[in-house]
Amino acid sequence: MRYRFLTISPKGEHVPVSIKLDFLATNNAAEYEACLLGLRSAISLNIKKLVVHGDSSLVINQITGSWKIKSNSLAPYQAKIEELDMYFEEIHYIHLPREENQFADALSKLAALVNIPDHIDSMPLCVERRSAPSYINEINGTEEDEIESWYTSILKFKDTGEYPDNLDARGKRELRMLSTLFVEANGGQLYKKTVQGVLLRCIDQKTADKVMEEVHDGECGPHMNAHLLTRKIMRLGYYWTTMEADC
Repeated sequence: MRYRFLTISPKGEHVPVSIKLDFLATNNAAEYEACLLGLRSAISLNIKKLVVHGDSSLVINQITGSWKIKSNSLAPYQAKIEELDMYFEEIHYIHLPREENQFADALSKLAALVNIPDHIDSMPLCVERRSAPSYINEINGTEEDEIESWYTSILKFKDTGEYPDNLDARGKRELRMLSTLFVEANGGQLYKKTVQGVLLRCIDQKTADKVMEEVHDGECGPHMNAHLLTRKIMRLGYYWTTMEADC
């Protein structure tokens, strides 16, 4: 059984999530699971005003109180949703016809097709729009040495507990959460810790470009897609946040 949800910010940023359930559940229970996870994700991001769109008329009408819950197995879900609703200043539940919910349906099909190994809890999905070819990566009027590395803020926070001056409360919270995924070792070098406990060395964009070029120019390199190239670089012990998109 799989379920999915999509978070959309006021600025139009999309954060898709598709999840497989490793326990028996009805379709209605899966819809409730998706709703609960979406609410928890919104709470973790300190969102106070939320509009929830769902393509299950039964679940939406039960949540809003328009229909009574007759199934004892679904009643605990309703109680938990009412508990989480208290975290929001404003929340609305709206039924969305399934034909208008194409993105979520695509996520559901993807979760059904992908076989996630038992030792991996999640597999990230990145969907980006590019307005120019990938080889156009020069920054006009700026020396590369003057560009701050993507991990500078993380490393500084782990060293001193200080935040960048331009961060608001939400940004500070995200930085604290992000910093827990990294460890500092070998005299100030930052490493990304994988779920298997492997440490991947964090590198800046200039070094990353060289690594991608060398690995792709190697044996069988031209036949690798972005996902395989990323996995090979990680096996070599390197990491940066946009590596799959860059590959």
